[in-house]
Amino acid sequence: MIERAERQPLLVGATGIDGAGKSTSLRLAAQQLSETFNIVAVGHPTYSIINGNKKFHYTRWTEWIDRIHEHADQTTNPRLVGIANSFKIAFMGRVIEPNLINRLRPDAVFGFRDYYLDPIAYSALYAGAFSKLNVDQQYNLLQYVTQQPYRNILVYLTLHPYTAVKRIDDRITIERTTGQSQVDKKTKWPHMHENIEGLTMLDSRFKVLVEDFRDRAPDVQILQIDTQNNSRDQVVNNIVHVVRNSLDCWHCSDE
Repeated sequence: MIERAERQPLLVGATGIDGAGKSTSLRLAAQQLSETFNIVAVGHPTYSIINGNKKFHYTRWTEWIDRIHEHADQTTNPRLVGIANSFKIAFMGRVIEPNLINRLRPDAVFGFRDYYLDPIAYSALYAGAFSKLNVDQQYNLLQYVTQQPYRNILVYLTLHPYTAVKRIDDRITIERTTGQSQVDKKTKWPHMHENIEGLTMLDSRFKVLVEDFRDRAPDVQILQIDTQNNSRDQVVNNIVHVVRNSLDCWHCSDE
């Protein structure tokens, strides 16, 4: 296992149902903040912006993981999807994120998913055995698998499931026309749960999990934003404001 850097960056994560705009919003926020701070983004894609220079990392690995995940979705076998998801979060948590922190010493790390809330929320669909554990057992197992602490800031984006499905369908249509995503440089395919029933169930689970998490991790700042009634610019500016203030305080505490 890779040892962590002595000086820890600010950890920023995102959670919420598919289609709420997590990857897009955090990507745009990271880009703005990179004018002042050094940033690492872990997800699809994984990249760093250090001293204004953007560089992609683990490209072949993430493409390989995407192919496994896409194949699992196409089989419509929930267990295979669960296995693919488990491998992805373990690899990102145990290898990618700590490696980039140690090598680059960024000011902040942005994650397009949360290592805890997202696997627990999706477990009802894709990980039957895991979903039968109580919540404390689930958190303990995920801590062992990912070796990750809670994020310092958790961005919780909400959206009505009907609107989420339309956004997802529109995005897939555009990407199939152009051949590639304009957001994260990978072509999107429909996941098994990206329908009204699946997203409605996930929306309910996220609401319960986030409220539980407020009590479980009171030191984590949860930034909840309704993307149904806020423009993209408003969402991004809100994230930038909160993260920038936290980074300013973060550096003060190091001095």
